[in-house]
Amino acid sequence: MRNYQFRIPLVKVTTTPFLLCGTNGQQVGTIERFFTTKGQKMFSLLFTSWFNHVRVVDANGRVRVEATQVHNFRTLVQSQWKVSRYDQEETYEFYAKQATVVKTNPRMIYNNGKQEMIISRDLGDKRVRFTDRESQQLVAEGFYKSIVPPKFLDMTLQVYSDESDEFETVCLYYLFALTN
Repeated sequence: MRNYQFRIPLVKVTTTPFLLCGTNGQQVGTIERFFTTKGQKMFSLLFTSWFNHVRVVDANGRVRVEATQVHNFRTLVQSQWKVSRYDQEETYEFYAKQATVVKTNPRMIYNNGKQEMIISRDLGDKRVRFTDRESQQLVAEGFYKSIVPPKFLDMTLQVYSDESDEFETVCLYYLFALTN
């Protein structure tokens, strides 16, 4: 099991990168929300759930995972993101999409080529669960420790599976937190 800690800003529009730390407190990377144009940022001030783009950078400064929201007629009701994972010399691309419209029990589904995952949170529960769709096995779990007023949520992410990429999991967790 691998543990990661980070602080999510309560202001969802912020583009300030924040630290992703490992078990012993060392910096593993940074997470940030970004906008591709100034118009997206201005529009996002009014509608915070639009233009959710997330980038995870490792400690060496290389972009490891980047998720950009897809906008077309089909995604007006259920959002969809193109997620690009950059390994040493290869790029893997897959799509993540919202599975529910109701905000009380949000669900997100993604297939990264190795496994199909469901990201879910129940009403009144502070835990976000990553489960394998086939085996129903818990792959990762994220939860907030406490709300630190007035700016941040202290988050902990526990990755149980050795097969899942921690940067990919953190990126999708923050994306899930931004949309719900």
